[in-house]
Amino acid sequence: MAESGWDWGDGDGSTDKLSGADGEDDKGCDVSDGEGAISLVRIISGLVEASRAVRYKYRHPRLSVVLTRIDEGANTDVDRLLEKLRNMGGHDVVINIHCLSPTLLIDTSVLIALASDIANSFVQIQPWHRGDIRAQIEEEVSGKSFIGLNVSPVLRSRALVCTWDAAQHFRQIVSLIGSKTEVLRASIILGIEDEEAKASGADLLHRLQRLSIHKLPLDLKLPIRVLDHIKLDVQEAVNNGRLPRAALAIDKDLFSLPANRSTFLYGWLSCSTVVTSNGALTTRLERLMEQKRETDDETGPSVFVFRFNRALTTKGRRSQGIVGADGD
Repeated sequence: MAESGWDWGDGDGSTDKLSGADGEDDKGCDVSDGEGAISLVRIISGLVEASRAVRYKYRHPRLSVVLTRIDEGANTDVDRLLEKLRNMGGHDVVINIHCLSPTLLIDTSVLIALASDIANSFVQIQPWHRGDIRAQIEEEVSGKSFIGLNVSPVLRSRALVCTWDAAQHFRQIVSLIGSKTEVLRASIILGIEDEEAKASGADLLHRLQRLSIHKLPLDLKLPIRVLDHIKLDVQEAVNNGRLPRAALAIDKDLFSLPANRSTFLYGWLSCSTVVTSNGALTTRLERLMEQKRETDDETGPSVFVFRFNRALTTKGRRSQGIVGADGD
């Protein structure tokens, strides 16, 4: 960064500006030639310019950037960099930069994808497969690997947990429509069988690897720990200032979905990043948050969304259609 002309300035990191090798202020988001070599600065600068060029409902779009390999709070210089990046929008463009929390909260959609035959095996398209299942199978064949593109870069090296409601919902779905290998993966992922409960993380990873054609990261931490049943009192959290009033509307929206409610609200309360493949639900909650927010400083839960999902293949005559996974 220094070689690229980065100047920390004399401020405390919250008010000082980005300046280039020539020492001139950046005037909001303008980046000097020296700093242009820093790809992240260049990318965010371009996004700020794009945001300033348009308005949606009278306001410039907010920018949300998720950094998967940086832990905020672990290094003073990195924290100062993050604060400077957040200030690049000036007064008119809000930049939210999120770093994944050390502990990730896994929702039901990701649990299902981790257990899925589609994500872990060669699956042949069968007559009973729905259109979305067929599309997912074709994506995996074309190289769009859920394990390689989602699991390896995001879930590795972090503590993984899920709520009791999410785990129960996951187990119910797998027991109802899962294949033999999907049931086996589910038991390994959560460590819910007697044998798995006594196994080490390395043993669980080895067993899960035997059920996948893709290379799993060696630092994938198993089992995913199931949290104790949580009683969420959102009204109390709002009253004591732990959550904004917008949380009441989100709680109402999620009330009929216990697994999603417990995951997103607990993640919000505990400042843990929720990892989900449910983009539609996340978008709905973001819109609701925008509608109900009372100040620009209010933020919703930290959410990392996998842009594509993998479902269970549903029960059927599939022993002839799955190749490459042990246990069939």
